[in-house]
Formats: sequence, C-alpha cells, structure tokens
Amino acid sequence: VELLSGSASLLGPNSLGGAVNLVTRRGTGHPSGELELSRGSFNAVSGEGSLGGRSLHGWDYYLGAGYEREDGWREATNAENANVFLNVGTLGERRGLSLQTFGARSRARTAGSLPESMFKPSPRSNFTSGDFEDLNAQQAALSGYAPVGNGQVFVTAYGRRSRAERFNVNQPPDDDVRAFTTNHTIGGNADWRRSTGLRGGAATLALRAGIDGSANWVRVRIFAEPKDGSPAGLSTDVKSPSLSLAAYTLADLQWGRVTLSAGARYDHVRVPFRDLLDPT
Repeated sequence: VELLSGSASLLGPNSLGGAVNLVTRRGTGHPSGELELSRGSFNAVSGEGSLGGRSLHGWDYYLGAGYEREDGWREATNAENANVFLNVGTLGERRGLSLQTFGARSRARTAGSLPESMFKPSPRSNFTSGDFEDLNAQQAALSGYAPVGNGQVFVTAYGRRSRAERFNVNQPPDDDVRAFTTNHTIGGNADWRRSTGLRGGAATLALRAGIDGSANWVRVRIFAEPKDGSPAGLSTDVKSPSLSLAAYTLADLQWGRVTLSAGARYDHVRVPFRDLLDPT
C-alpha cells in the first residue's frame, strides 16, 4: 500500500493532495507456494493458496485463490465466497509487460432488522427469512512500458464486469423486492514521461503528459413480487452509459531540496440517466 502525494493533474480529478495506490503481489525467485486451511464456529471453513515464481526467461507469475463459507449467527443465514487472481509479466529496466486478471463470486443469505419485542427474547431469530445477495465480478488489465523518443511511454487497458442480484422479503401487504444490477467498464490510459538534467546536473526537469478515458454501461432493474403469486411487476428500469475522457500535463523542476511543480488537466465527463419506463 502506497500513499502518493501530488496534484490532481497527475493523479486524477478526485485526488486533491494525493492518492492511495494498492500494489498487487508478484512472483519472485524459485517457484514456491502457500496453502492455508481454517475452521471455526457456525460451520465456518476457509482455504486459500498461492503459487508464484520467476522463469529463466525473466517472466514472473503469481496465482492466488481462496474460498470460504459459514453459517450465520442469525437463523436462516449463511455466506460463501470464492475468488481467484492471476498476475503474469516481465518487468525490465526499460521495457515491461504485465497481465492481471481477477474473478470473484459471493452469495449471502442475510437477515433484516428485528422488532425490539422479538429481539429481547430471541436475538438470533430471523424476522423475514429469504433475503439474499448474489454478487460476481471479473476484471482484466494489460499494461506495458517502453522507450519512445527521448522518453518512456506507459500504456494500460482494462475491462471490468460485475453483476448483482438482491432479494428482500417484506411483511404483508408489501411486495417482496428483487433487484438486478449490471455494470460493464472498458478504459485505458497512455502516459509519456521524460527527465533531463539542467545546469550540469544541479537541477532536474521531469515532464509528463497523458490521456485517459473510460466508458461504463450500467443498468438497474427492480421488480415488485406480490405474495399472492401474481406476476412480478417491473417498478424500476434505468440505464446510465457514462463516458469520461481526460488529458493532462505536468512538469517538476527539482533543484536540491526544492521541487516546483506545475500542471494542468482537462476532463470531459458525461453521465446520462435514462428511465426506460418513463422516457420523459
């Protein structure tokens, strides 16, 4: 985990003074692996393992996966989760290429709030059993860097997909509620950097310029399901195909213990909201 300081020109429009960067694990040295198993109360079991290393040709690899499940403390509840992560690449001093993929799936039967009259005699009871959340997500990212001209170019392209189904049981006469949410994202960025010495090496000027963008396709549908068995009714159906494009430039002049920075960034963001049930 890294804490990066810098202006919004460098790190993005939502980073006024810095950003948190999460660095994923990579394989190093000879092939090695880890395996961990555990068991706990309420039928809790989990396992996770990893395998990583570096080949003779300079490629490194890391594969990790995990699974866990348990019964809840409340009645008629449980949860399970599975995930897998793969990181493959070769990172040299001047050139590098890396591929990361990730997938996760989780399902939980949840419990809602309890009336105080039921909580006092039986805090573990489930007032409206049947609620659940079913979630899954996948992501892939390809990145690389290489010298171009007198500088170096860094390029990243990525795609993400997530899907969620949620079901909420209500008391009569209210209908039960089922919701579906999907989100697809593609994006990327290209970044050019150059550093040069000034005044015989007494000062250093670093230049950076780049572009980035992403597109999202989000849809949310919510159904009301009557308890008498009649057909479900679609109460919400919305889409939001958003688009974000940006260009930025940055210059750092370092002279001894003093660094002067100047930068500029321009963002174009479009987030439409489309109600498919009522186009007006």
